[in-house]
Amino acid sequence: MTSGGHIDGATPDTAPVDTPTQIADRGNRRRLAEDISRNETIRDQCRSEFDELTRGTQRGDREAKTRRRMRELASRLQSAEDQLEELHPIGKALDGPTRPKFLMLYEPDGHRQMHAAISVGDPDTADTVSVTIPGVDTDSRSLPGMVFEAVQLHKAVKEILTSEGRPASTATIAWLGYDPPLDAVETRRIIDAWNMATTRRAREAAPNLAEFLSRIRQNNPTGLLSLLGHSYGSLAASLALQTLKSTKTDGSSQVVTSAVFYGSPGLVINRVDQLGLPTNSAYIMRTSDDPTVNYFAAHTKLHLWGTNPYAIQGIEELSTKEGDDPRGIHHQAASGHAGYPRLVKGKDGKDVLSTAGYNIAAIVAGFPELAIR
Repeated sequence: MTSGGHIDGATPDTAPVDTPTQIADRGNRRRLAEDISRNETIRDQCRSEFDELTRGTQRGDREAKTRRRMRELASRLQSAEDQLEELHPIGKALDGPTRPKFLMLYEPDGHRQMHAAISVGDPDTADTVSVTIPGVDTDSRSLPGMVFEAVQLHKAVKEILTSEGRPASTATIAWLGYDPPLDAVETRRIIDAWNMATTRRAREAAPNLAEFLSRIRQNNPTGLLSLLGHSYGSLAASLALQTLKSTKTDGSSQVVTSAVFYGSPGLVINRVDQLGLPTNSAYIMRTSDDPTVNYFAAHTKLHLWGTNPYAIQGIEELSTKEGDDPRGIHHQAASGHAGYPRLVKGKDGKDVLSTAGYNIAAIVAGFPELAIR
């Protein structure tokens, strides 16, 4: 496991120097920079030679070896550009004014797509930590948006902690340590439809996620740790919690202190105690116009995503409707399948987290009693 910040150098932090996350971060950012530089060099060299050979063919070069070489160059060029298309967004997600950021996971090879995880704040020293698991059709190009949401969650958690007289530190992590299914509606491929309709990819993700969570707990034995699963990511989250539970003799995960599932099509459980969480620490949310919830969660016999999570006793449903939090701050309703944690423009023209986003922050901060119900 590993961690990250700005590509061109270590990110300053008020936390102690050389935490495990910071050490991993430096190595990961160095590797990321090297991978970008290498692929940019290959791209530029291939373009230059290809252009030169093209000019030669225009002057009459019809040699078979020239055509073969051009095909080789075109293939290498495409490969380098494909790599850069996945690498550059990771760098972009680490950039920006918000500090500190840590590249906690960087695995460019060995998977169907690149794996990465970026934390806003150091999870080794934070009083509260959250890990967000995304759903279908997420890849490294999604990381800038995921990290932006992590930044907004980080701010909201800090505001709640401060307002409650507990100015503590927090870390919010965007985790892409698995291969989410591709959107079969877009690809029109049977294999993608199968991956979407089954728990196969979620089951592949579970041990990696469980290990990641265990590593956080090992480095930070006392902090609150919240697991946030969106859409298909809620399947992976529920399976990871069961993986953690199965490794403990007392039946508890002893790692994660709370979980929030939102936009979930189903959970791979029948009872809440299968998650191994403390009592009254599992939450769920749905918007009124979320097609994934409306079309799939209520019809679990039509897919293999487990039980309707909104019918499981012991998982408390929180509001996503417009409302005021206990501080008197007004939050607009969340909308659709992707809008749960997002900023919504309020009546005063200011961007504020939706009710769902605020509720997530309240749980992560360790103040579930402040959530809007």
